[in-house]
Amino acid sequence: MNNSFDRIGICISSLCLIHCLIMPFILLVFPALHTEAHEINDLFHSTFAILVVISASLAMYPHCKKPGNKSVITKAFLGVFLVLTGIYYGHDHSELLETVLTILGSTVLIWAHFQSMKIKHSKCEDEKSPCKAHH
Repeated sequence: MNNSFDRIGICISSLCLIHCLIMPFILLVFPALHTEAHEINDLFHSTFAILVVISASLAMYPHCKKPGNKSVITKAFLGVFLVLTGIYYGHDHSELLETVLTILGSTVLIWAHFQSMKIKHSKCEDEKSPCKAHH
């Protein structure tokens, strides 16, 4: 199977993670950018929320048909849930909550995509396959 969607998902989730880690420092160093940064931040979040959902869905869909791959789907779902909750719920309540949830969600998604790539690469069809032990 092709790992392209997982690679794209890792890139998108990594960009989200980097953005969430760097943005507070940029605003600390350049407080005059605060208003403009929030407008750009909202656009970034909306765009990447859509991309995260699409890439995770396309990458994880092949795992839905295989009973031994439910943990990777669970991780991806949790990651998407955390990112979306951070972006849409955290945004209205607390910048810290938004940042923490988005960082956690991005990290879980990266983990899920790497696990997905490992499963696809290993072609875990044998019950004794080493990748089955990691579920």
